[in-house]
Amino acid sequence: MDQSTIQRIEGLTQAQPGWLSALVPGLADADMALRGLETWLVASGSPALFAEELSANPAGAHRLLQLLGTSGPVAQSFQQNPELGITVLDESTYHDEVEVSSLLAEGQLLLQASRSYTHGLDRLRFLKQKWSAVIVSHDLDESWPQPKVWAALSALADVVLKLATEWVWKSVAPGQSMPCPVGIVAFGKHGGNEVNYSSDLDLVYVLHENIEESLEPVAVRFCETLGRALEDPMGRGKLYRTDLRLRPYGAAGPLLAKFRAYRAYYELYAEAWEVQALLRSRVVWGSDELRRDWEQLRKSTCFGRPLSEVSLDAMLAMRERIEQTCSANDIKRGAGGIRDVEFICQILQLATGLDPAQPTTLRVLSELGRTGRLSKADCEVLANGYEWLRKLEHRIQFEDSRQTHEVPPSGPALTKIARLMNEGTEEQFLAELKRRRAQVSGVYNRLLPTTSQSYRDQVLAQEPKIQDWFDALPEKDEFYRQLAMNADSMDRVLPLVRFSPRLVESLKHSLPITEEILSGEVLEELPNELHISNTEDLPVVYREAFLENLVQFAIAGGPPPVVPLSQLAQQAIAVAAQEANFVGSVIALGSLGREDMGPGSDADVLLLVEDKQQTSEQSAQLMLRLLQNWRQRGMPLEVDSRLRPDGRKGLLVRTLHGFDSYAARDMENWERFALGNARLIYGDPRALLHVLASARIETDRQQAWTELVEMKARIEQERVRAHHSHRDVKLGYGGLSDIEWTVRMIELLGPCARRPQDGADLRSRIRKLNQEGFLNVFEAEILNIGLAFLLEVRMRLVLAGFEGDLIPENPDKLQMLAEPMGLTSANAFLDQKQRICDDVRNLFQETIERLRG
Repeated sequence: MDQSTIQRIEGLTQAQPGWLSALVPGLADADMALRGLETWLVASGSPALFAEELSANPAGAHRLLQLLGTSGPVAQSFQQNPELGITVLDESTYHDEVEVSSLLAEGQLLLQASRSYTHGLDRLRFLKQKWSAVIVSHDLDESWPQPKVWAALSALADVVLKLATEWVWKSVAPGQSMPCPVGIVAFGKHGGNEVNYSSDLDLVYVLHENIEESLEPVAVRFCETLGRALEDPMGRGKLYRTDLRLRPYGAAGPLLAKFRAYRAYYELYAEAWEVQALLRSRVVWGSDELRRDWEQLRKSTCFGRPLSEVSLDAMLAMRERIEQTCSANDIKRGAGGIRDVEFICQILQLATGLDPAQPTTLRVLSELGRTGRLSKADCEVLANGYEWLRKLEHRIQFEDSRQTHEVPPSGPALTKIARLMNEGTEEQFLAELKRRRAQVSGVYNRLLPTTSQSYRDQVLAQEPKIQDWFDALPEKDEFYRQLAMNADSMDRVLPLVRFSPRLVESLKHSLPITEEILSGEVLEELPNELHISNTEDLPVVYREAFLENLVQFAIAGGPPPVVPLSQLAQQAIAVAAQEANFVGSVIALGSLGREDMGPGSDADVLLLVEDKQQTSEQSAQLMLRLLQNWRQRGMPLEVDSRLRPDGRKGLLVRTLHGFDSYAARDMENWERFALGNARLIYGDPRALLHVLASARIETDRQQAWTELVEMKARIEQERVRAHHSHRDVKLGYGGLSDIEWTVRMIELLGPCARRPQDGADLRSRIRKLNQEGFLNVFEAEILNIGLAFLLEVRMRLVLAGFEGDLIPENPDKLQMLAEPMGLTSANAFLDQKQRICDDVRNLFQETIERLRG
């Protein structure tokens, strides 16, 4: 004990010597208490008057000194507002209960007297400081049992949050008569009415269902402003730390959503841990309707179905992971700590449907014992252990409101905590801590043993097909662990192994993308451009982007990524052209031109230059060699230049004049047909004008019609086996070829030529034909539906590893197509395919007949 500090205080107060020394015995940290007292007396401006209060009230004085010697934040608040110390000294007010109604009334008076928005927030901080001091003091002198302390802290948080909500809404929406339309739901310790001194407030914001659309941006701004109001330090520190990550989709999800969005999320997507978290949730601000709806959602989600083994295993695995990553001195997350008691209660609640009113941890334990779901001995061990550990948690946090749960390993801090716990010496305290944690661990391990299976066994029990993929990965045990402990990761892996085994073969050799799948990053918006520092990186970057697009489609569904794959090919070809110093233009044809490339599509190109230069042919050859070299290094792109004039025998590069001459004299109708898919991907836009000008038939259209119809029939006879005609989605009956031919025949033989500014993709061309009256609305819809369906089927055939473009006959393989497309069965898939192909084929034949003349 520092005698010099005592002497200074006695001199400052002009009090009788020795009065202070009598108050010091029994303090956990006498020196800190005396320093705090000196600072408080100086700040008061009337140290003698305050000293009289202390000497006249030894019990109150001892409370004050214990408080100043224990809690740094309380001591600081007393320095800012010396009158707060009287609150602890005054016996008439000290024993007032912390009641929500009285706290609200007090807070509203403070806000009414405030001079500005900022001053109002300061007054709320004052309110919290005042009542925190009262609660801490009752906690320290143990005049309140621990559950009452937790309830008081929770009530204070409720009041401050309600007052802050009203104050911020008034600022954000001045003149608005309606109350704040944002409901606030508390989770975690706050939701369970068990707040501690450094608890975050886990909050979720719910927007009123019938709010005017014009107020929605205001409501979002309110949420953001409320967060700052609670978190900004200001002069008196923060009101509360907040954590908004328990909302649907976590930090990636919207800050504010309507109740129906929460209901849909919990019905369809919530993981086991999210259901567990929902147990301890309640509306702290909002309408009676929201309170009823939220409580119904909580009950139906948590108790509406039995707790499955999969969910239980996921929860246990997560608990194990948390325990493995924390310090041995962590009394919250470590073995035998606070979280173990809460975990037991929550698992047994979910398993048995037990849901008492005001379901605090101790109340749940009491009900578990009363109903025989847990032995009285176990209930007693867990309840006593929980209360003792929560008391210890507070004493660890007293010093400076640190969000910590670790017991100091040694030194003065440990000595002080041992004294505050009334457990004697450091050694005696640590022995008691060890005993308490061992008791809790014993019950936990008996009721909820750790998962007996290895992570690999757990994963493979759910889906054996994962073995081929994950066993091929380096550090496979870590990947299995991540998969076993994260249901979202498993949800992303399962559609890949079940419906896209060919894609999985590639993923065995792609560690970065496997990691993206487990983390969920692969479902984020993918960049539109390849980012490379040098061309040596292109094969790897291209391959990863290529796989990312396919993986995203295989997991999340939606339109097949034919456009992104086409854009990747276009960029790679442009890079090769630049590297080779090719001065001409590259025209995309076929699926690259139409922007509907699949995983196995070739990239058909036509190379043109304005004037023939000696180096044009050489640079074109270099460009193609570069692309071939990149392909050999793993880039999944095959470039084909055989659609050039004279095919393989012709030069790689033609001048525009030479191309026009060839078109005028020697070009056949099938070549004009192919040129209708032309799209400029590199070089001079004028080159596309020449190509599209040749993609028309201006003379002898009747003969051209006959030639083209015969060619279409010949393709079907020669390239599609008779028994495959209804199975081939590209060239068969009602397939993609019929859609392309329908569009292309109208463009070739009708007065509806493609212009350079028109899109080359079939959907754009179908829309143009509809707008210009060559297809009616119903015909355009038939083509669009067929195009979307058949492109998806073709993509899924490739990902599943099935033969060519053929729909399989095996029912199990058909199911692999049906299920990811949202169809209930193989028969449902075949029925839909038949209807679509019938419509496409009939329209193709009708179109051919219309164009006959």
